[in-house]
Amino acid sequence: DLELSGKPGEIRVEKDALGRPIAIGQETRRDKQDGSDLVTTIDRGVQTFVEKYLKDGISTWKAVGGSAVVMDPNDGSIIAMASLPSYDPANFSYYPGKTYKNPVVSDLYEPGSIMKPLVMAAAINENKLVPQTQCTACDGPRQIGTYFIHTFDNKYHPNLTMTEVLINSDNTGMVFVGEKLGFTNLYSYMKRFGFGQKTGVDLQEEEEGSLRPINDYYPIDKATMSFGQGISVTTMQMLRAWSALANGGYLVTPHLVSTIKSQGKDIKLNYKKGEQVISTSTSTTVKEMLARVGKESETRFALDRIPELTDFRIAAKSGTAQIAVGGKYQDTGTTASVISFFPADHPRFLIIVKLDSPEVRQWGSDTAGPVLFSIMRDLAAYYRISP
Repeated sequence: DLELSGKPGEIRVEKDALGRPIAIGQETRRDKQDGSDLVTTIDRGVQTFVEKYLKDGISTWKAVGGSAVVMDPNDGSIIAMASLPSYDPANFSYYPGKTYKNPVVSDLYEPGSIMKPLVMAAAINENKLVPQTQCTACDGPRQIGTYFIHTFDNKYHPNLTMTEVLINSDNTGMVFVGEKLGFTNLYSYMKRFGFGQKTGVDLQEEEEGSLRPINDYYPIDKATMSFGQGISVTTMQMLRAWSALANGGYLVTPHLVSTIKSQGKDIKLNYKKGEQVISTSTSTTVKEMLARVGKESETRFALDRIPELTDFRIAAKSGTAQIAVGGKYQDTGTTASVISFFPADHPRFLIIVKLDSPEVRQWGSDTAGPVLFSIMRDLAAYYRISP
């Protein structure tokens, strides 16, 4: 508001005892200073249909709320961002205070399976495995101490390749990946991907997420981190981390302001790519794996309902995570999400949709998937992108 409002002008003069200006008294003037204009990266057309599909999805699946963001993974510019329930800023007093914050940057949650491609990328980048590596510990539940780790459907597939681990979203396969990578490396990559720190987005109230000191993790925590449980993140952090998968390995700075117009000058903000966290070849490899995930995993059922996307190569991964409250997981409710970039070979858009506690169906592929692919269909038409 300070940027936009500017400062009023002011005249100060000496007055006599009756309050009249003294003709030969001191006088100071300060000219008014116009406010700056902020040019945002938001596209109103895209924002409109993102809000529509998010609202429809929350209603259809009876979710408590949800968020959707469209970002350019190459430079971090945010093209649309929506969260519900929301409020009218012009009449905010009519709405509960909990709706004021932006959950995309201020709400923490455990991401679940959308973390798996990042862990896989780390292991590939460290030359611990390749997409064709077979899992030698995927023939049943994995016991870690007194705990057992199961697959989401209690079905087990011996000798899965690493690509098939992602396609099947196999938790036991990801524990295998985590063991190959080693927890010291896994923890290091979580930090390199930006978890446990702010993204630098130009919005207030951003949370850092939680990444405990490395010595505070028990064996079961080390195992569950490999499939996205036991770590708290923001939606914006997940987008930023996934940008590295899409753009050749670099983190970007998410942002909503591209230019500041001030006193007749246009100041174009320069957001340079950040650290390269994985190699370009690793990024290419993981993109190929995720293109198969988009075509062959559970997300294909939502994708197949949209014929306009049939000929696109789309990288995607769904996630369904338990909700942790007070150190324990709730018996009911999940965080359902899908994250995707397209076209897979030369990504122009990175999209995430997250639904909070959908009641009708709990799975991310079933609930967040239709919302995301509806947005993607309209993006392709709006920007006239051909397969």
